[in-house]
Amino acid sequence: MCHSRDHRDVILRAGDELVEAFALPESDRWDHDEGDLEARIKTFAGGFEGADHEIADAVVKRSRTEIDILRHSYGSYGYVFYISRKPN
Repeated sequence: MCHSRDHRDVILRAGDELVEAFALPESDRWDHDEGDLEARIKTFAGGFEGADHEIADAVVKRSRTEIDILRHSYGSYGYVFYISRKPN
């Protein structure tokens, strides 16, 4: 896992200008992302057959893992969005 300063350094080393960086609020992640994801998993899981079933199971497993990590480490990590541009 990287820190925000590491990502900023990558942008600058690439010769880009950092326009803006903002963190997604923790409550938004749970209320509008992970919470919705958890509800969708219930309808998604088990709706596939054959090779598609294996892929769907892998997606469900990874999604459940992310939800569990968020529950057990709330406030310990987050998502930061970066807006950059090539200099004029």
